[in-house]
Amino acid sequence: MGNSQTKNKNIKSNDLETRYISNVQIPNVVIQNILNYLLNYSYIIHQLNALKHFLSKYTLINKEWNEKIIPKLTIERPLYHHTINSTNLFEKVNYSLGFLMYSSYDKLLRDDHRYKVTKLTTLFHDQVSTIVQHLPMVKQVKLEFTLPYHINLYIGMDLESWKQRNILVDIFILNSVTLDIKDFSQLYRYCRNIYIADAVVKVNGFNLDYENLPISTIRCLNLASIAMSTEIVKILLKKSPHLVRIKLQNIRDESENSDGILDEIINFILGMDYSNLELLKIVNKRQTIQYKTLVNLYNRIKVTDFQVGFSKVLEHGQMELDFTGNVYIQSLQIFYTPTVASLKALFNGCKNVSSFYYYGSDMKVFSQILQMNLPSLTSVYVDVDLETSISEIIDSLRNNRYIITFSIGSISLQDLEKLITNNLTLLHLNIYNLGCDPTQYQELIVMIKNNKTLQRLIIKAFSSHDKEYNQVSFILDIYKTVHQIYYLHLPFSTVKVDKKTINLYKQMLQRNPHILYLTADATELQQLSTQYFVRYIE
Repeated sequence: MGNSQTKNKNIKSNDLETRYISNVQIPNVVIQNILNYLLNYSYIIHQLNALKHFLSKYTLINKEWNEKIIPKLTIERPLYHHTINSTNLFEKVNYSLGFLMYSSYDKLLRDDHRYKVTKLTTLFHDQVSTIVQHLPMVKQVKLEFTLPYHINLYIGMDLESWKQRNILVDIFILNSVTLDIKDFSQLYRYCRNIYIADAVVKVNGFNLDYENLPISTIRCLNLASIAMSTEIVKILLKKSPHLVRIKLQNIRDESENSDGILDEIINFILGMDYSNLELLKIVNKRQTIQYKTLVNLYNRIKVTDFQVGFSKVLEHGQMELDFTGNVYIQSLQIFYTPTVASLKALFNGCKNVSSFYYYGSDMKVFSQILQMNLPSLTSVYVDVDLETSISEIIDSLRNNRYIITFSIGSISLQDLEKLITNNLTLLHLNIYNLGCDPTQYQELIVMIKNNKTLQRLIIKAFSSHDKEYNQVSFILDIYKTVHQIYYLHLPFSTVKVDKKTINLYKQMLQRNPHILYLTADATELQQLSTQYFVRYIE
């Protein structure tokens, strides 16, 4: 396209700026959209040198491009301050700037880039307030607290001024803290997201009347592996009516008496009116739950994404009689092992569940759900290791007519062959750990090539990975002849490519124009993929 621009001339037709390229009329907006796609949805956005090369190349086309097309391009994700040098290429397009402030910030305050900063991520220190004052365009601040006294410094800041500037604040507390109730309310009052992990949080004076404490703007509350009074958890839930996501995982009471904490928190959540709530995760594999609480939870929760887990159910009942149904749940994750009857009752009553994630220990329970052949259930995940037999799961999948996406924690090569042979409905397969050693690589390639159904294949890792593995050779072999897979993710490998390999890769892309996503980790191949509108998968 760049070489043909010398023949171009400008015209105006119905007030729409266009240009002729080899007698073909192309509106500027089309060229702009093409360049925007290349800029944001290819390997380019992930590599600074490639981004500079892209801008340098397309700003040399002609003067009119620089005036009417290039200035309208937008880099959608924030660049980071430490990647920007003295070049002025970035000033030719629209972009925002993120800043990872883990060390010196003097340069940020001195140069003009501070007017571009929209996102600030930093370990908290006493100069954060000053920094934010000098960033007029900042819209998001992510603060990580790793030392207890950082919290007190944060609470003493003028956070009301941040609120007036519509700055969204995310805080990550990664250390134990002790606060007064008023300071605690100041902590959550101005936050959008709160994440507390691996910490003990003590709040003094919570027995005071907390009805008068301020309402927060929290959208996401994520508490993981912490010790915190149940009353404090309830304060956060009570004062956060706008919550969209609630994740409570492995919470224990600071008094060390955590009996009944799951039931208490669940019943409290069900008593709230969260009109915006989309996701609820409440998991604690060390605590029990009352059967009545569990049934009430399934009956009343109004979220599309529901994740639940515990050690065991007390006082079992008949779920098939007590569960009245739930039309809201679309994605269900369970971190416990239910009975076959209770899980079947759940799926008979949850008519809109399309995704199911199973972290239980009994594979027969999971197989029974597959055998139900539910029209709405199209995607499933099962968490297993290589030692677990999945023969019953494979048989159930083969006879299921509706599941098109199957994800699994680990699977042996032998089981993989059984899984994808003669399975005509499975289109997407995600494997996090494939039991495959170097002597079986060729067998795996043949297996993939022989399959005529899969469209998307992800293999995150091999159980045995050595220097013999060559990601590029895998890709070239699979697509040696035309293959239907359009999305292929293979484990990473460090491979240097020569001109012959680049030429073979180009021929492969030409033979398979339907490919949309590939993990070709060599930079030269990523650049080549972009020319064929193939997006690099991280």
